[in-house]
Amino acid sequence: MGALFLAGAALADEAPTQAERVQAALDGWLAQRASIEGVTGIAAYVSFASPGPNIEAFAGRTGHGADDRLVDQNTLFAMGSTSKSFAAAVILLLEAKGQLSIDDTVGKWLPKYPAGATSASGASST
Repeated sequence: MGALFLAGAALADEAPTQAERVQAALDGWLAQRASIEGVTGIAAYVSFASPGPNIEAFAGRTGHGADDRLVDQNTLFAMGSTSKSFAAAVILLLEAKGQLSIDDTVGKWLPKYPAGATSASGASST
């Protein structure tokens, strides 16, 4: 009985896993910042360069109502203004590979969009 008690005590004192620490950080951020930032839910994915488990963590809901879905791996988020930064980075990578030029018009690649606007002008607008 004494050995069983010691094993149970040792398990109770184990440090939280990396995934548990990420989840706790998300939960804490959401609890502290949700009303200030106007955020109802958050998701994080941490990928490690070395082999091993990646971390997915989710907190909150998709809206303000109690009947709104919990945020999970299938939740889609609107990117808002941040998508321009990602698009600019991709455009610059493609230019570095010689696959396009930042002076190409958007219409060259996406015919439904204005022919006069360039990738560079779109990336630098506010």
